[in-house]
Amino acid sequence: MLWAGFIFVSGLILANGECPDGCDQPVAIYKDLRCEPIYAKPTDCCPVKYDCSTLEKRPEGKCTYRGKTYNLKEDIPQDETYGNCQIGCSCRETDNIQCAILDCPEWLGSRPKAGSHFTYTLNKCCSTGQQAAPFATCKVGEEEYKEGQKFSGPKRCTDCVCAKGWKGKFEAPFCMEQTCTEEMTNIKKMKANCAPSYLGKNPCCPFKWICSDDEKADDKITPSATPKDANNKEQCKYGSKLLNIGDKFERIEPISSYDRFEINCTCVIPPFLTCTQKQVFDKDKTPHHIKLIAGILKK
Repeated sequence: MLWAGFIFVSGLILANGECPDGCDQPVAIYKDLRCEPIYAKPTDCCPVKYDCSTLEKRPEGKCTYRGKTYNLKEDIPQDETYGNCQIGCSCRETDNIQCAILDCPEWLGSRPKAGSHFTYTLNKCCSTGQQAAPFATCKVGEEEYKEGQKFSGPKRCTDCVCAKGWKGKFEAPFCMEQTCTEEMTNIKKMKANCAPSYLGKNPCCPFKWICSDDEKADDKITPSATPKDANNKEQCKYGSKLLNIGDKFERIEPISSYDRFEINCTCVIPPFLTCTQKQVFDKDKTPHHIKLIAGILKK
């Protein structure tokens, strides 16, 4: 039964497009851009696409960030940026937001007092204090965290901080959804239909952007192995190219004489492609100390 955008499923009340485990694809950049999710069925975890048409209608002589418009030389409120470790941000020219350099004391080698540990607050970048015993603890699976320590929730893009009263539920005031700053740092690549590339397990924000006009780029598109659904006309944009759902390409990017990035890009949830990349080492050429750091060898 469906009432006002909500549906009753197996004893749970779910909003349109929500499910207990969340979407298994990285879609945070779409949310930051305020793109509209389009679902095939109300119970689907992931949209079939996002409507990001506003990306092409951004006003000249202004900056847009998370649905808000700023005039030239206008500052972006720190509450909007500090959680992503950006401070002193202002609109310099059309869609060009620049920020000051932030250095947290703990990044520069600062250590807590003996018997204490650094503590953090949700949506704050740097440590907000130190905590000595006694302190609360939070049991998360096989791990135990001290009061004020950060950890990730099971759902993609979930940031948490251990605090008193933790009962194992990944919700406010202990957890919040992580955001990205791609609209601030890579808006030109977004407008050029480049592709976000993700690194690591269950990543939230892109590691870098892959563009069709990159020097020496030779991206040969492989059509989807699954026959195209005549009813599914959604396509991803990549530069001037259009890719159907399931179309993909691979790219190798050398890093040094002994390692490289292997990048795989696929049209999953338009309009952007979804790329994943991993660092691959040549065991015969990699220096011994690098093998230790990369975990290729055991210490």
